[in-house]
Formats: sequence, structure tokens, C-alpha cells
Amino acid sequence: MKTKKTMIWLILETVTAAGIFLVWLTLFFRKTSGGMLSSRGFSSLRYYTVLSNLAAGAASLCCVISCLRHRGGISSGAFRFRFVGAVMALTTFMTVALFFLPIYGWSRLYAGANFWFHLVFPLLSMIGFFLIPAAMRPAGRSASDPRRLSMKETLLPILPVLIYGACYSINVLINGKGTWPKSNDWYGFLHWGWGIGWCIFGGIILATWLAGMLMRAAYHKILAKTR
Repeated sequence: MKTKKTMIWLILETVTAAGIFLVWLTLFFRKTSGGMLSSRGFSSLRYYTVLSNLAAGAASLCCVISCLRHRGGISSGAFRFRFVGAVMALTTFMTVALFFLPIYGWSRLYAGANFWFHLVFPLLSMIGFFLIPAAMRPAGRSASDPRRLSMKETLLPILPVLIYGACYSINVLINGKGTWPKSNDWYGFLHWGWGIGWCIFGGIILATWLAGMLMRAAYHKILAKTR
């Protein structure tokens, strides 16, 4: 019932989802952190890197379930969740590569669990998303293709960033900035003050939206070629 391309995509999505959760569980239970900008236990969830990868893994798993349930199809909800997860992973990839890498260097940002969360899984998440047109068909009998994305839907990945930024700011306001290594400003966004911090946050929101726009444009080109 499944085509060869669908099976390859299912394997990729399953491996990506399983790998993300396995690396996180390893990081959760280990005695030391998995590298710079990471920590063990539930405190690892304070990092957007971890949250974005977990979201991408959950989205991949959701699409696999949708595919099996609809016998090779994908539901509109699962597809849009997959888009959000892929953009979140891309935002992590871009933020690390463009903002943190010039400051901290390759050896510190791509060591241990960070190698997987900053590089491997974001790339696999994006690859899996772009393979959807060749591997999947729309679920149901709707005349419209649920795998297409509107311009408005490029704003969806911004919501997790806004929620994270709000929680990050509220935590600092309530508990204080603190000092390293127990600082509540673990990303150092407020090192130059709240004004610069909000500018950085605004830049990340803009970058997330641009990433969504880029992925939408590339995805629709791939979708057009598969018809």
C-alpha cells in the first residue's frame, strides 16, 4: 500500500523522532550536561534548542501516525504541525550558526548533545519536511490540497518564539538576572541591557518569520514538481 518513497520517508521521520527523544533522555539522566548551553534533567527544557528539537520530533511522529492512519495520506493538522516543527528547528540552526558560533566557536557549540540538537536533527527535520510532496498524498477527499501553506500560516512558527520569549523575560523579572553559571539569562541576551535584549528578541522573531517564508517558498516549488 505504501510506495518506496513513502517507506523511505517513514523511516527517516521515525529515526529522526526516535533519535531526538533518545538524545534528550540521555541528556536528562546523565550526571553532567551535554555541552555548552545545555543542562541535565528538567532544567534542559529551559533551552529553546531542546524545546524546538522536541517539537520537531513530536511533529515527525505525528506525521508518521497520520500516514499510517490514513494509509499513505497526511492530515492538514499534522502537516501544519510538521511545518512549525521544521521552522523551529531551522530557527535553532540559524541562531546558533549566525549568532552564537562567531562568539563561542565550533568546538563548544557542536560538542556532545549540541552536535545533534544544533546541527544533525535540525537538518534531518528540514529534509524530512521537503520530502513530504514526493512521499505523501493529502488525507481525505477534500478538493483543496492540505499540504499547501498560505502566507498567513508562515506566522504560525512565531507563536512558540513569542511564548518562549515571554516566559524567559518574566522569569528574569521575577527571579532576577543572577550570575553565571546560575544566571536566569542563560543565553546572555540581556548582557547589554533590556533594550538590546528586546532588539535581539525582535531579530529572532523576524528571522523565524523569514525562515517560514523561505521554507514555504522552497516547499511549494518542490510540491509543484511532484504533480
